[in-house]
Amino acid sequence: MTRLVREGMRWICGLLVLLAVDLFAEFYVFEWLQWNGTDKNDWFFMLWWAVVLIWTLSCGRNAWRGESDLEDGAADNEVVSSHHD
Repeated sequence: MTRLVREGMRWICGLLVLLAVDLFAEFYVFEWLQWNGTDKNDWFFMLWWAVVLIWTLSCGRNAWRGESDLEDGAADNEVVSSHHD
């Protein structure tokens, strides 16, 4: 499995966990605190979107670095194999 596919699956799984946390907070915690429909829960949504952005950038960076590492590794292998010829 390529690094890009693995990072994509990791991103999707992480996003599902973040979505589950969001839904739990909206349907249970905010209802219990009676914060739905008020400005009291705005901090949570700003924080949640910041975490989603950081998660996306982190997975994108890992996928990008992984692809460039693979390209560098392929170039290194060509150099090594040319020395053995």
